[in-house]
Amino acid sequence: MTVIKIGVRIFVLILILFSLVYSQKNDVLFNALKDEIYRSLDELQMEDLEKPYFISCGITDKRFVSINASFGALTDSDISNSRNLQVDLRVGDYNLDNSNYGMDMFGTIAIGMGPMNMGGSSQCRLTTDDDYDILRHQIWYCIDQEYKDALEDYAGKQAALSTPDELEDYPGDLTKEEKVEFYEPPHVWNINKTEWENTIREVSGVFKKYPSIKESGVEFSAKYSRDYILNTEGTAVATNDESYTILLNATMQDEEGNAKSNNASYFARDMTDLPGREELVMKAKAIAESLKMIMASDTVGYYVGPVLFEGKASTQLVSGLLAKKIVSIDMPVLEKSKQMFMKPMIEQLGLGSDIGKKITARCISVYDDPTIKEYNGIKLAGQYEYDLEGVPAQKVSLIEDGILQQVLNHRRPSKKQTQSNGHARIGSPGVSAMANISNLFIKSNETAGRDEVKKQFLDLCKEYGLEYGIVVKDFYSPTSRKEMMKTLFSSAMSMAGGSKVSLPLEPLMVYKVDVKTGKETMLKNLKFDNIDEGILKDIILTSDTEFVNNSGGTAPQASVGVSVIAPEMILVEELALSRKSADSEEKPLIEKPGFK
Repeated sequence: MTVIKIGVRIFVLILILFSLVYSQKNDVLFNALKDEIYRSLDELQMEDLEKPYFISCGITDKRFVSINASFGALTDSDISNSRNLQVDLRVGDYNLDNSNYGMDMFGTIAIGMGPMNMGGSSQCRLTTDDDYDILRHQIWYCIDQEYKDALEDYAGKQAALSTPDELEDYPGDLTKEEKVEFYEPPHVWNINKTEWENTIREVSGVFKKYPSIKESGVEFSAKYSRDYILNTEGTAVATNDESYTILLNATMQDEEGNAKSNNASYFARDMTDLPGREELVMKAKAIAESLKMIMASDTVGYYVGPVLFEGKASTQLVSGLLAKKIVSIDMPVLEKSKQMFMKPMIEQLGLGSDIGKKITARCISVYDDPTIKEYNGIKLAGQYEYDLEGVPAQKVSLIEDGILQQVLNHRRPSKKQTQSNGHARIGSPGVSAMANISNLFIKSNETAGRDEVKKQFLDLCKEYGLEYGIVVKDFYSPTSRKEMMKTLFSSAMSMAGGSKVSLPLEPLMVYKVDVKTGKETMLKNLKFDNIDEGILKDIILTSDTEFVNNSGGTAPQASVGVSVIAPEMILVEELALSRKSADSEEKPLIEKPGFK
């Protein structure tokens, strides 16, 4: 290498470093937050009361585009800018502080299922202007209010943990982590809103051609945010986050009022990875045609025997059933009067009690790795470098040969895990309500080719004396916040009452397969009887090919990129399915007007 080439490379490196330093120095939002958080740590104290020992602040500086259309017409098109500050201020110490104490009714319902505020954090709106003085004022006020609330919660929590045994048994409130410093400069973000309006309008227009479709919609959302995480341990992280989501959904109703819904979603970190207009039009047609086939299909009364899960359904099955087993759940400290109400829910959730136990078949191993950006040529939606608490992303081995080794967690310690493994994903930057999966890999050492799996499935059905077997290719996924919260509410109320909860896995694309000819016939109105994570122990064979399912996750308050990579075919030895009542809805009194 010549001296000139070496000199050029050194010059470019110096230029990059200079631009980073200059960009950070001129980041008004970053500097206002940094200056105020350390001033508060030094000076904030009410007379004769505890000073804060830890303050974490996160800011989301977001630009958001939302476009919705139905039957070829726009129903909403909006672009917005916002800045939100989240403050996690703690008094006490790492072993016992004000956080994770008490909850309101919504928190009781949502425990273990989504974001919630259980003491120790509050949110404030900030100006979208880069005005240093105004930003300092708003940050100061939010921190001041949070400090006063923290003192009250700390006193209540100390009273709730009043006995020596309770204090000795308590695992602590905050893990100690190494400080992290990372600054990613902001970049220019542009989106052609008019072009996307035309695309969404055209795609939604496909459903006009199907008279039996009574409701439909196509949604497009795009987000660019600058996320800042600063805490008084020295962690300072500034990153850019982009995400793009497209959702298509339709509901068809027959002459008797029976209704069926189907949907498809796309999630990407880069706009260039989204499908084009032509592909979206084809997907809309496929949704409509699949609904026609479902509505025209037959059903069966009762089935007990082998079930084969294929494609998307295999990823939905495993991730859905493992969800509460592999993610840490924070059970708040409650007043004595509320503890009895929560006891059944605590027992249902398990709270990491299965670590060291067999929870899947011996052939299954599972790990989660947010550091992988691409797998088999497919970009993964769950990739990130730092979690919402500024902890570096880490690969975590969850299940080895069927045995649960550990769970995904954040900075709230447990008896069995005293450090974060970088999976604080649901909540806001600087404050996490709970951990979540990122890129979840399900591996099997009992594999065969697709044809061989299918053959063994049919052979097993014959051993059961069956004329047909059941294949599931897709589960119904709730798409609206209303649907998701309805499911969460129902599950939480069942747990609170001590009832065992069957997970909401509703077969959508389900077929019976003739054991002699292999012919597939679509079925409808079937449900699993008491499906729970125990069936994962009954997996007997998987394909040697894999399926990658990227999605925006199912957090009620946020879109969280998630990828699940599982065997493309999973054979479970025995499951029971029965006929479910049709989803009947009251028909309109008069026919809908036709489209020209």
